Amino acid sequence: MRPRGHTSRSVAGVPEVSGAAPQTLAEIPPSRIAGCGLAAIALVVGVWYASFGISMFINLSLATHRWIVASGDPDFWLDADKFRAAGAVMALLAFGLGIFTIRAAGHTFISRYEPRRHWLLLMGLAVLVNVLRGLAELIGGALTPWRVGSFTVVCFLYAALWLIDRPPVRD
Repeated sequence: MRPRGHTSRSVAGVPEVSGAAPQTLAEIPPSRIAGCGLAAIALVVGVWYASFGISMFINLSLATHRWIVASGDPDFWLDADKFRAAGAVMALLAFGLGIFTIRAAGHTFISRYEPRRHWLLLMGLAVLVNVLRGLAELIGGALTPWRVGSFTVVCFLYAALWLIDRPPVRD
């Protein structure tokens, strides 16, 4: 039998959610439906970031070579180790962003509301990863308005989840 009230898994400041399933669609708050829809999109984004991080880490030497060739700077080879290290950091940050986004989206699906600060931290990490990626693509000559727009949409996704994903207010 499951204990009622606050348990060891309770989070301070987040009320417990009732275990009773809604009987009709009308009983589900619209914010919950919107939150699950956004979480589904966030799940896809998380998988993309995780795979991007793995791919970047695997192809790090090739990416560094592309940056060197695209820059046209003859002294760029002297700084290749620094750029390779920066690429590795970006790959690890992207992988972490992907994994933690998948985790947060999964918690949203199973009604374990993420503390609002988690979505805010993920948005901050997304901004950092996107700035680093934008800089890398700018050096490589591959930065397009489409990419900048996609960076912006991803950040708005995290902001929307930060606003929407919260437990219902108890009377």
